[in-house]
Amino acid sequence: MDHPRLILVVGLQKSGTTLLARLLQDAAGLPRLFRAEGDDFWGNVPPFSPAAYPAGHLYQRQAGLRGHELGADEASDDVVETMRARLQALVAQPGEVPAVLNKSPYNSVRLPWIRAIFPDVFIVSVIRAPRPNVFSLLKKYHPNADILGSRPEAGWWGTKPAGWRDMVRADKVEQCAYQWCAVNAKLLADRSYVDLFLSYAALCADPAAAVRAVTLGAGLPESHLRLDIPGLNCFDQEYERGSRLRSKNRYYGELGSVRTPGSEPIEFGPLSHESLGLIDRICAPVVSQLAAIS
Repeated sequence: MDHPRLILVVGLQKSGTTLLARLLQDAAGLPRLFRAEGDDFWGNVPPFSPAAYPAGHLYQRQAGLRGHELGADEASDDVVETMRARLQALVAQPGEVPAVLNKSPYNSVRLPWIRAIFPDVFIVSVIRAPRPNVFSLLKKYHPNADILGSRPEAGWWGTKPAGWRDMVRADKVEQCAYQWCAVNAKLLADRSYVDLFLSYAALCADPAAAVRAVTLGAGLPESHLRLDIPGLNCFDQEYERGSRLRSKNRYYGELGSVRTPGSEPIEFGPLSHESLGLIDRICAPVVSQLAAIS
């Protein structure tokens, strides 16, 4: 192998992917080698309608109709050579780091493409229940000066599955529910490429077990692991009581820890019974499929 092993964390935005990545960095000693989520590495620039090489070039070739989705047949020799060279260039010597960690939700719909480029990649998919995941996504459509990163574009925020344009709705609850279904259905369809599925709830309940599972699965040594990690606050019930608008990820930069406050001021109200019923109806088929692999 002429490049360090890549550990890739995927999953829809707001499902816990950042939490897992930070746990792996802090507890497993995996270095922060990518800038942000590695958008420049993959070519996800700008993120929602990318034009950079290679992912953005491929996105533009399809005029965005397939969203961020890419297949194995699009891993051309030039793409493979370029991406392997980029990965190798992240470290001076491959043996200097145990592995290279990247978290990119856009890659959730590109697993065949990823595996064709990096056959030895270890892929971890984080899954969150639809109600809390949709609730968290909805905050991105609420005007708020405290929200960092990209704003919605053409009525859409986050990973674009194939057919995303047909999912755009005035009712963002309905839209986010369809987005949750499409992205997670794609992960299920590509599950032969996924080495480990983790649920957000399980990650919060026993983060040490999650870190150990990834470490062992990726073939990394356990000797340097810090596994004295207590359970973390799980925010899966926020949709019932409301929450603050700011992302929980902001606390990490302020506090230097994945620990978060147990309570926050309510700036974004709970979901109505009608909205919850709509989410449940739309997401039920995919929820059933996920239950079969858990």
